[in-house]
Parts: sequence; structure tokens; C-alpha cells
Amino acid sequence: MADDHVLLRNALANLIDGFGDYSVILLARNGKELINGLNPQQMPDILLLDLNMPEMDGFETARWFREYHPEVNILMLTMYDAEATLIRLLQTGVKGFLKKDIHPSELKQALETVIQFGYYYSYDSTGKIMNLFRKQDAETIQKNFLTEQDVEFLQLAASLLSTMGKFGADLDYDFLRFLITRFEPHDGPQTQMAAFLRTMFGTEVMTNTFLKSSAVSDAGLTQQTLFEVDRSDFTRQTYDRAVESINGVAKEIEGLLQTAWGRKVDG
Repeated sequence: MADDHVLLRNALANLIDGFGDYSVILLARNGKELINGLNPQQMPDILLLDLNMPEMDGFETARWFREYHPEVNILMLTMYDAEATLIRLLQTGVKGFLKKDIHPSELKQALETVIQFGYYYSYDSTGKIMNLFRKQDAETIQKNFLTEQDVEFLQLAASLLSTMGKFGADLDYDFLRFLITRFEPHDGPQTQMAAFLRTMFGTEVMTNTFLKSSAVSDAGLTQQTLFEVDRSDFTRQTYDRAVESINGVAKEIEGLLQTAWGRKVDG
């Protein structure tokens, strides 16, 4: 954790240690001190960063971790939640935002969520980001913050609910679920888009995703399913990842149907 406010830093550390499942391994006043104090043999799973710090602030520190340790999940502590600030933080690889006056239960939930899903966005922060894309035109947003691909994904999120409502869609159905398809887990904008959708729709977004795979595409060219093609035509890892993705989605759908029918779901 890095925060230049000693009392807040120590209070948060004691609170987190008290959760039981987490342990604070490093406290620092700024990003520079944090980086210098890192132990390569004991890298953190989660990093709490203050946005405004002397010498090396939250933006600079997050960018450094994105380049050298992208596996570390960064949650940003800030009292500033302007839309533009949140967008800039997303670009640096930050996985979520926490207000400094956060309730202990929400802090614990944020830690659990970022470990499980790789992100944490409260309804408040998600709404602010969505509002940015409703208020400004794509050219302005792209010029100041995002790539064309970023804009495309986030505009989709911003317009999804209003578009469905415009055409009379009623989302109040237990069986309605959204499946994220052609997903590339290492693509930043797609990962952020998936995070927004999960925050907006909660459990209505399926846990499993249908991965984008050359194995699936190549099978389609020959008008075959993935289970009909010759496995030797692909690298083992490519084929196995595609099959695992399909099986995961299928099993989740089966579980949803069993639950809807009131049947016991096998673990």
C-alpha cells in the first residue's frame, strides 16, 4: 500500500489485516518508496495506491506496474471521481476505484472481487464513466482519452440498456443471461468492457466467456464443429483452450437450466 497520509495508511493496513484472509506486506509514502521496497520473492496480489502522492503519484506508479508487473491488481484510493480522472486511471491498468471514506464491508468486498474477477467497479464509478460517453461525442473522447477500439467498446456499454428499452425489451426474467463471446482475456479494452457489463448487470452476465480462437474460426471454414475437426490440425494449447471455453459455457448453461427447473445442480 502506498499513501502519504500516515494515519489513513496505518488505519487501512490494520483494517485489512483484521479481515483474516489478507496480510499487508508493505507500506510506503509514495510510489518511489513502494517500488524500492518491493521483494521480488513476495510480490503482492493487490496494490492499494493513493492517487495524489509526492515524488511519484498514483498515475506514475500504476503505469510502472503495468509495464513491469501487470499481474498485480491495482485499486486506486482517491477522493476525486471525475469522469476524466477515472478514464485516465483505466488507461494505466487500474482494476478499480475506492473512495477514501469507504465502508469496511465495501473494502473487503473490493478485495475479494478483484481477486476473483480481476476488477472492482462500484455502481457509482461505473455510472460516472458511462455518463461521460453519453455526454460527449466519440471524436472528443477519442482525442482526449481513448483509442478507437476503446471508444467502440465503451459506447456499446453506454447505449446497451437504452437501446434494449427503446425496442421494448423487458429484462425482468430469471432466465435471461448475457454471454460474452469472441473474448480475448489479454486485450485491455475487452477486459474493461467485460468488467463494466458485470458491474451493470451483475449475475445476469455469465461467469464463463466464449473465447476468440483460431481453432473455432478454422473449424467454421470447413463447416464443422470444433469437436468434428482433427485435433492434430491445431497446436495442443489452442485446441484445448477452445474446448475448455466451450465446455465451461455449456456446463454453466446446463446449471442455469437445472436451477430454473428446480433441480439439484451437481457441483
